[in-house]
Amino acid sequence: MNLANVLGPIAMASSLGLAFGAILQLIRIIKRKSAKDISLPLFVVMTIAAATWLIYGISKNDVYIISTNVIYVVIDLPLLFFAIKYRKGRQ
Repeated sequence: MNLANVLGPIAMASSLGLAFGAILQLIRIIKRKSAKDISLPLFVVMTIAAATWLIYGISKNDVYIISTNVIYVVIDLPLLFFAIKYRKGRQ
């Protein structure tokens, strides 16, 4: 067993822990119908980064990179949508 096979699942699990924060943020935006406290540029950059890592993972055929970043993109896209929709606290 090589180091990548040991660290891959550990890195993936820790990254998914970070994704949990984005899920909480998404729930908060939807409940309050407000994204006035959200940094839209941050989530744009995070979405672009996740999509770039996803493409890289696909090119390397790396299941850990692919699976983690698919989850990020799936979470970040609706988060961006609702952050834009409710950016001024509008309904």
